[in-house]
Amino acid sequence: MNQAMQKMDAAERAINDKDFELARQLAEKAQVDAQLAAAMARSAKANKAAVALQEANRVLNLELDRKAP
Repeated sequence: MNQAMQKMDAAERAINDKDFELARQLAEKAQVDAQLAAAMARSAKANKAAVALQEANRVLNLELDRKAP
């Protein structure tokens, strides 16, 4: 997300310098960087949930093994 913010800052500077083509390019790159950061965050959250589910499943299987005749 830092890269996206840095590119947006650079885009704003480019606008102030009246370099509109550079500003547009930087804004587009910032948007892609922000989308990537969001996808990575969702992926990390999903991974944590999967690990938690696997652990819960492991514990449940241990309980079943203990209680099975």
